[in-house]
Amino acid sequence: MDVKRFQEIVKRKPHMDILRIIRPNDIIKAHIESHPQLTDAEKMTAREQLNIAIVLATAAHDGVVRKSGEPYITHPYAIAYVLAKMKTSLECVIAGLLHDTVEDTTTTLAEIEQLFGEKVSNLVDGVTKLSGLTLGKEEKQAHAFQKLITYAARNGIWVIFIKLADRLHNMMTIDSMSKEQQERIAGETLRLYTPLAHRLGVYWMKEELEALSFYYLHRDRWEEVDRYITERFHHDPAAVLDLLQGKVREAIEKNCPASSGRVERIYGRIKSYPSIYNKTIKQNKSIGSLHDIIGVRVILDTDNRDDCYLVMAAIHSFSEFTVMNDRFKDYIARPKPNDYQSIHTVVRYHEYSMEVQIRTRDMHRIAEEGNASHWAYKHEISNKDKAMQWLKEVLGEIPDLSNPLDFVHDIESAIPLEKISVFTPKGELKTLPEGATVLDFAYSIHGDLGDTCVGGTVNGRKVPIYYRLGNKDEVTIETSKKQFPRQDWLTFVVTHKAKTYIRRHLTQQEREQLVGAGRDTVRQLFEKAGRTQDFNRLETLDGFAEIADKYSLPKEQRLQVLFYKLATGEFKLRVVLKHLFSDDEVEKLIAELPRKVGALFPERRIKRDTIEVTPGAKSVYIRGVGEVRDYGAAKCCGPEEGDPIVAYISPTRGYIIHKSGCPTLQRFNHERVEKGVFWYNFALYQVELIIEIKNTPGALLDVLQEISTAGLNIESLHLDPRDATEKTGHVYLSFKGTDIRQIERVGQEMKTKRSILSYDISSVVRI
Repeated sequence: MDVKRFQEIVKRKPHMDILRIIRPNDIIKAHIESHPQLTDAEKMTAREQLNIAIVLATAAHDGVVRKSGEPYITHPYAIAYVLAKMKTSLECVIAGLLHDTVEDTTTTLAEIEQLFGEKVSNLVDGVTKLSGLTLGKEEKQAHAFQKLITYAARNGIWVIFIKLADRLHNMMTIDSMSKEQQERIAGETLRLYTPLAHRLGVYWMKEELEALSFYYLHRDRWEEVDRYITERFHHDPAAVLDLLQGKVREAIEKNCPASSGRVERIYGRIKSYPSIYNKTIKQNKSIGSLHDIIGVRVILDTDNRDDCYLVMAAIHSFSEFTVMNDRFKDYIARPKPNDYQSIHTVVRYHEYSMEVQIRTRDMHRIAEEGNASHWAYKHEISNKDKAMQWLKEVLGEIPDLSNPLDFVHDIESAIPLEKISVFTPKGELKTLPEGATVLDFAYSIHGDLGDTCVGGTVNGRKVPIYYRLGNKDEVTIETSKKQFPRQDWLTFVVTHKAKTYIRRHLTQQEREQLVGAGRDTVRQLFEKAGRTQDFNRLETLDGFAEIADKYSLPKEQRLQVLFYKLATGEFKLRVVLKHLFSDDEVEKLIAELPRKVGALFPERRIKRDTIEVTPGAKSVYIRGVGEVRDYGAAKCCGPEEGDPIVAYISPTRGYIIHKSGCPTLQRFNHERVEKGVFWYNFALYQVELIIEIKNTPGALLDVLQEISTAGLNIESLHLDPRDATEKTGHVYLSFKGTDIRQIERVGQEMKTKRSILSYDISSVVRI
């Protein structure tokens, strides 16, 4: 896009003019000018290194063009230029030039390291996407973002600046892509890279990325705001801004002549369109009711903050302005956590209200560039720097890299939030994202403290673990040895560190449960075979040694591994039976445990009863088992579809279906008769469901939409407030004339919804 189109979308000139053609000399000049402290020898070295990198990048991308038709090299040139103007290190600028060479060309990291050193090759490696992964597009993007963030936390923040510069230029040249590609890239930018720029303090970049993303992702909303602005300012916003800027200057010159000479610049602008739209959502207001759509900034050429207050007094005293006292904010006396300082005051001139921001030149630099403004003369960013500290806080001490999609979701939820400062009883300061809970605070101190947290005291008042903390709160954590992490904790914590600890515990807990289930299965086999003592010395048995050798069980915790694999199905029970039990014992177990053992040895089934059966023609549903197709229909009563039925569990032939009340059943052990049996595809049942949902807006709608899509007719629905909590609730549903297959199919769809926690068939009754 050209500069005119950029200004039309973003509503201001670009902070850096990278929409024009960037030439090699522009990059070198920008780097030298950004580092005036360099000696002549250092400048010469920088020129030589940059020239080598420019030649390498140009040769590597020779003949390659972008979708816009421009030579591909214009992209790395633009990135290097942005990084140079941002005053980053020489290594960072070179890495910006070469960031795509390893991924897209034959250039290797080893060659880059040989030419430019380990720092440059590490930066290029950190920003290079993972290759060779047979994953979907979403998973690949998650892997790449995970690699970027974890690399930055461990090796340095510069790698993120390369990626941000790359993303900014891509967004500025997105016109040539398809609408689908534009929306995909804009969505990812708005969710991840825009808030990342904000958190790192590069506010001008955050604003440009946000405005471009908003335009391509939400064109209808952009046009809605644009129409209002055009009508509100009589089709000439520029003329209104000129008028208001002039009135602010007149107020200062008239009421504070001494300070007027220190005014470096006064400029006005319409607030960014996404900012305007988001305020209407956050404050639940119409655009017309917002008071600070127009912003006028007064930049003072002074180091004396008192001049800001004098200018404010001059503006408040101007007879043509009406001061809106409830809209005054002093961020000079009380800076924001990101070091932002400025005076904000809202005044009205006739039909227009405007927010006037008054700040010194240095304050303005911080407001635009944030932390990046004081990295100008650093070749390294200290691990104690705020940006590095924030990244480490977000990742936690034990970054969970096993699931990139979960990782990205956690980071996505943590990045955009503003920070709050919270104190321990000893006065130690902890920085947490806005929205953090007592449980997040506990995990920020120590994993064990979080695992055992049962609540806390905030400013002397007892609160639960999900209580959301405010800025400057003093927090004391209460623990119990009986407490342990639960699945529902993941629904309210916001920090990646807390989520990682909780998931780790739940994984370990699940493993322990599976080990226990596998152990119980094997113990039952030995008990039924009359060999209880052998179970207690399982590892000493010859058959166990054979299993361990044949299937390479580890030397440590062999039994636990065996039990775990049995429970997960990775290890077949039949293998254990064949190695640890004789043929006679297996026969006995088939008779004693027909469901568990009999089904494993179909070749050993013999007719041990006189019941004649025919193969089942229609699927049946057995509660607790699901759909069953492989069964026999007893000839003695000849069950047909629609008849009330039960299932007899034969030790030799599996499930045999009888009509309810069949006289033959009286001869059998009642423990072998399943009564919760129904025809699977037979729409003459009344089915009742219990669905557990999150206590959040839209959760019930998710349930009803799935039911509507499936074409099910609800007979009754109710919510019982007695079994609801602040986090969850239950929906009780009843359907008439519904087959089980429909209900199970809907159940599978509902399990994909985050708002639906569980789905159970509580009752099936034939109509």
